[in-house]
Amino acid sequence: MFIAMMIIMIMMNFCVEYIHFRYIREIKVPISFIWSQKLSCQRYFLVLQRTKLMKDSINSIDIVVFDNVLTEMQKSIELSWNNDVRKKKRNQVLSDFELKKIEMKGVTIHEMCYNFIQSMSPVLTGAHIYIGILQSGGNVIDYIACNSLSKMEGNKLVRGDGVSFDVIDSLKPLILKPEDLNKGKFLTEGTVVQVYYGKYTKYKG
Repeated sequence: MFIAMMIIMIMMNFCVEYIHFRYIREIKVPISFIWSQKLSCQRYFLVLQRTKLMKDSINSIDIVVFDNVLTEMQKSIELSWNNDVRKKKRNQVLSDFELKKIEMKGVTIHEMCYNFIQSMSPVLTGAHIYIGILQSGGNVIDYIACNSLSKMEGNKLVRGDGVSFDVIDSLKPLILKPEDLNKGKFLTEGTVVQVYYGKYTKYKG
């Protein structure tokens, strides 16, 4: 009996790996985050575990790398998840608007555009949203509605100015990059510009 117990203990020593080092950090995720549709998972952890005995100095270096990886992972999760949520909200707004079109049969185009902008504004936070109608002849765009961040309502755009007519002619969407926002390169002699005047007041709070 004693010999049998000794054999079992020896076998267990061969099978079990001793953990000499373990470092655990919780992954910070957005409030509504769900991993692979698993609703039961509400908290997530990243674990660094070593079964081989190493010097403390090596473990310290590994912890620094581990924390850097964790930080980048959290940024990626938040960015990806927020993009997915925003996309779902946009699609939902468009679906709701499609259903509301039947109810809008009696309203004007101007009112319909306003309703659409009001629906999209909470989803496209921080965006300047405005709608223009191409006038007869195809050379003038009349901007008839905008959200509170934009000042385009009431303005007109004539063919030759801006890039809107390029989009109309090509029937393709256009994405402007940061380098495209350098408007100074379009300023030449005779260019018509809008100038806004205002009085500077220092905020006291």
